[in-house]
Amino acid sequence: MNLKPIKKRKRLYQEVIERIQSLIEEGEIEPGSQLPSERKLAEWLSVSRTTIKEAFSVLEAKGIVTIHQGVGVFLISQSKEWIISQIQLVIQEQKPLLNDLIELRQAIEGDAAYYAAKRINPEQRELLSRAYNDLISALQFNKNAVEEDYEFHLAISKASNNSMLLEVMNVVSQSIKSSLLIHREETIKSAQMNEEVIKEHREIYEAIMEGRAEDAKRAMWNHLKAISVRHK
Repeated sequence: MNLKPIKKRKRLYQEVIERIQSLIEEGEIEPGSQLPSERKLAEWLSVSRTTIKEAFSVLEAKGIVTIHQGVGVFLISQSKEWIISQIQLVIQEQKPLLNDLIELRQAIEGDAAYYAAKRINPEQRELLSRAYNDLISALQFNKNAVEEDYEFHLAISKASNNSMLLEVMNVVSQSIKSSLLIHREETIKSAQMNEEVIKEHREIYEAIMEGRAEDAKRAMWNHLKAISVRHK
């Protein structure tokens, strides 16, 4: 395959998606076929496997690929023209979509944090504490912490004891995980930003555990706003 290393720029995962598009256009990857592995793409493009995961996750969220755990990543069985048009939309619209997701999360998770501070029960306290400790440990070891981060936010939604809030979180779960991967691409490179992320989660956690509903809502909203700022 004619692949050259990627010169590092701000959004590496977008360049990976563009390279995948080129392979499709050149007939190296056909609709319905399996994509090269994370390891091979990372080696060929001189990027980290985390960056490849980000690209795959974004493509999966848009229905362009399917990921079969333990097997591989497969391009959907649609026409080449349709697939390329969808990839173009991803490349052009990913930033606005991320901003839209942040605004949705502020609306949903701000209220979830507020109600969690008021309604959390002993079992949910234990679940939230475990999720928080797992997240902080992962962040301190500079891991991408995507699953730990999502589980922390999901535990808050469960503690809100509002079934509709929890349902919305489940509906947008894949989009949230995709955005977390992109966010961690930025913060994992900076000790200062990583500390900011830890501080933001601590403020949310402490406000909920101490029953400070308004503070919990504000801390959640500010955390999500900070994600948006770090993406600029």
